[in-house]
Order: sequence, then C-alpha cells, then structure tokens
Amino acid sequence: MIVSNQEQLREYAWKHQLSEKLELSRIPSRYRYEVKEWNPAQKGVFNICKTAFTGTGAIIALVGERGTGKTTLAAQLIINRLWEDWERLESGEVAFLWRNVPYRKMSDLIARFKPLYGDFGSLDMDTLINARSSYCGDNTLAIIDELHDCEDQKMKDRILTDILDRRYSEMNDTLLISNQTVKAFNQSVSDSVRSRICEHGRIIECVWESFRENGTAKNAHTI
Repeated sequence: MIVSNQEQLREYAWKHQLSEKLELSRIPSRYRYEVKEWNPAQKGVFNICKTAFTGTGAIIALVGERGTGKTTLAAQLIINRLWEDWERLESGEVAFLWRNVPYRKMSDLIARFKPLYGDFGSLDMDTLINARSSYCGDNTLAIIDELHDCEDQKMKDRILTDILDRRYSEMNDTLLISNQTVKAFNQSVSDSVRSRICEHGRIIECVWESFRENGTAKNAHTI
C-alpha cells in the first residue's frame, strides 16, 4: 500500500502532537482513538453537537443506557477540534493557540470546587476561585460526564448550575453526559439547569444498542 506524504504527516502529528493534547483533556485512555466507521445514528448525534458548539454557550446533554458510546462521541469532538487546530497550525495562522477541551466527571468537579459552595471554606480559596474562572472562561468547550453518579445532590445542583451559568456568560459551550433516561435526568438536575438546556441546547437520548457490544446503533431521539 502506498502511503502519501500527507498521510505520513498526519500520522506523525497524531503520535507527537495530538496524542499529547488529548492526554491533557484527561479523557480516559481507552477513548483516545479515532472512530473510522460511524453508525449513522452516532454520526448524526456527532454532527448535531459539532454544529451546536460554535461559541454561543450551547448546552447539550447526552443521556441513555451505559455503553451506547456517549463518552466515545465526546472524545471524537475533542479529537475533531485537535485536527482543526492542527490544520490551522499547518496553514501558518498567526497567533495560533491549541484549544483545550477538559473532560471531567461531575464527582471530580464537586471534589475540586466544593469548598467554594459549602460553609467550611478552604485555605486555598484564591486558588480555587482562579481555577474555576479558568475552567469556565478559558475553555470554549467542556465535557462533564457521569452526572448520574453523585451522592451529594444538593452540592451537585449548586456547582453545576453555577458552572453552566458562568460558562454561558462567557459564551462557552458545554456537553453533559449521564447514564439515565430523559425522565430520570430531568428529575436529577435543578430547574435552573433544565431551563438553561431548554434555552440554549437540547437533550439527546441515545437509545441504540450497546456500542461496546457490537458498535451498532439503531436510533437516536433529540428532545
């Protein structure tokens, strides 16, 4: 098989540039690969997200059973942005800057920022405030996974609502992921979060067969 110079260049970029940037997102290593063959439903959801996330403060929630490929879709959004940035770099764009797309579990955000929303505070309040400002203001897209896995519902509501408000005010987009039905998801988030999603995005229920089992999707509903 003949490999073109462009293919060699992209392979080099993947190994020595994109993989490093992908690691910085903190998405688990098992998702750090490119999907070459998309199921039509999965591709449709990917395109919906890609079209929506243009720096308007959009909020999309992917919900559905475990294993349908929601986090895989999130990883592909990160990878797509990295390739877009690489192409900007290759074109010689002035003042080029790689975009970071942080991947965090809801429990990670709670553990990190809980002192800012509780009554006990922290000795590192200034550090936490700066970290929250950076997370909400510097990242044009952020991914928050496993919203269903949270014991402290009250703290989850406080932190998620505030983060979404701050990100929206900065016109930064957010992808939420939860292994729940639409009904269960709506019951597990605050009225403010539901309102933000209705105003500036949508809930997409991934109801196809398990991506992990056979990679075959049957359907997807947007709400």
